[in-house]
Amino acid sequence: MDYQEAISQAIRDLDDIDSIIDDKQTVYIHRYRYDVMQGALLYVFIAWIVTIPARLTLSGVMVNTLFMVLGIAGGVLLLTMLQKGFPSSAEIDQVDTGKIGRMIRRVWILWGLFAIVITGYSLLIKFGSDLWFGRQVGFSGPYDFYETMLQLVLPLTTIIIPLAARKAGQYITKYEVKQS
Repeated sequence: MDYQEAISQAIRDLDDIDSIIDDKQTVYIHRYRYDVMQGALLYVFIAWIVTIPARLTLSGVMVNTLFMVLGIAGGVLLLTMLQKGFPSSAEIDQVDTGKIGRMIRRVWILWGLFAIVITGYSLLIKFGSDLWFGRQVGFSGPYDFYETMLQLVLPLTTIIIPLAARKAGQYITKYEVKQS
């Protein structure tokens, strides 16, 4: 086969070149969305279970209840998607992988900044005056230690947001439409 014949055959075999040139991949979109939702729901339920011991304080009750409500709402949405046949749908669409990659990176940076600011703020509120006036930093008992650790750990449960975004990026390759 000569060069020109090989090029013309390659052109005939290619349906489109968007997935080759751009950062776009063709995926089974409903299956992709269903799995992204399912993964995010799993992270919400894990966060809900992890925050059950936090129910001893008002802020712990609020965070745990928030995760429970998010889990129920996500479960209802997932059941609705299941009823509409999302996991078995063969509808395809293009997903911009470059945009999703940039979004994941931004989500991780924002979450890291949030975690640093909230942790620093909590530590300054708890120990700032002790450090300023040169007093010994300490806890007055186990419940005081529990409350302090809770102030530091509860905001870190928001790690489910960047983890869910990362999972969404991984599912693109799983549901990519393969050329046959």
